Amino acid sequence: MYYPEKRHKTGELAQMTNFPDFSEQEWDDLCERCGVCCFEKIEDENGTIFFTRTPCRYLDIDTRLCKIYDRRFEINPECVKLSPQMIGKLPWLHDRCAYMKKLGLKGPAI
Repeated sequence: MYYPEKRHKTGELAQMTNFPDFSEQEWDDLCERCGVCCFEKIEDENGTIFFTRTPCRYLDIDTRLCKIYDRRFEINPECVKLSPQMIGKLPWLHDRCAYMKKLGLKGPAI
C-alpha cells in the first residue's frame, strides 16, 4: 500500500527542453503501474504537495490498472495525460517513476 507523505514544493524539478521521441504505445509501456498518479494530491498555498490515500474511483488498487484506460480522458477530465513535456512540470512524480527514470529527472523520494 502506498502511504502518502508531505513532499517538495511546486517548481523544484528541473525543466527539460529536449525530449526523446516515443510513440504513444512506447510511452505508455514505460509505466510500471505504481499508481501514484492516480491518487489525489493536495497543494497548499505555499506550493507544498500532500499525497492522500484516496485513489481515483477508476483505479483498481490491487492491480494498479485503470478500469477505463482507453477512455480515461473522455470519462474523467481530471485525469492527467502524462507526456515527456509534462513529466518535468509535475512536482509529485517520484524518483522511482519509470517516466522520471527514463528522462533522467529527479523527484521526491518515496
